[in-house]
Amino acid sequence: MITDTRDDVDGRKAPLAMVRALAALVDRLAGQTATMVKTPTPSPDDRRNAVREALRTLAANARAGALECRVDELGLHVNGFVISPIELRAERALFALAKRLVSNAVGTMIIRQGAAPGELLTLGRLLAEPSIVSRIDAVAGLNEPATPRNTPTEV
Repeated sequence: MITDTRDDVDGRKAPLAMVRALAALVDRLAGQTATMVKTPTPSPDDRRNAVREALRTLAANARAGALECRVDELGLHVNGFVISPIELRAERALFALAKRLVSNAVGTMIIRQGAAPGELLTLGRLLAEPSIVSRIDAVAGLNEPATPRNTPTEV
């Protein structure tokens, strides 16, 4: 878990809260709320409420400031500081967000200060979907095992 007991001297506290809120929103939109909600199998209302709460938290953080994220071999860069891979693995939602950024080939993601909740929800939904690479592979049949096919063809 990334903890910073110091006062917010280097400006890490607000961006870290915002990236955590984005990670929680994406996690909940992806349908992985079983770990976030206290009931073993959350109802649709529980899921909807969890998404709403995550969106409210993210929107509140977006009012406070902007967020810039990118992932490279050093880790997740958030507004000029780096969260190392070891620190990312300690927080499941942050690690999942970093993996989604990489799998969707996101170079740099910027959320402007004061972004509207609708914009944030759209961003969360895009990141929560399966990656574009896996969708292209599925359409092209690359996710299937290689088996010979007897497909009739006409000439």
